[in-house]
Amino acid sequence: MALEQKLQLRMSQRLIMTPSLQQAIKLLQMSKLDLLEEINHELEDNPALEEGNLEGHTEEPPAETQESLSLGLALGVFGAINVLLAGIAFGVWWLLKKRRKSAVEDADLEAQEA
Repeated sequence: MALEQKLQLRMSQRLIMTPSLQQAIKLLQMSKLDLLEEINHELEDNPALEEGNLEGHTEEPPAETQESLSLGLALGVFGAINVLLAGIAFGVWWLLKKRRKSAVEDADLEAQEA
């Protein structure tokens, strides 16, 4: 009677296109004119929104706030790049594992035939 232990690790990753992500992608692809038209359309359709007037607004945010925003943006981009690279690395690892498993199965099949 042979006892055998096995340990398997399975990892998966997927990108879910949420409505807000779809909207962000759509808005980022628009030209300035199209974006202004979209904003005006949303202002007309949604009575809870108000058009702001920034013409008289000359005060800049404090330098600390600007630095925090820049750092936050940089960290966000860095995090997105890390997630993308991790996904690519996982995909490469999975393909290599699948190829190795296929090669081992082929070798076993050849050994059985011989």
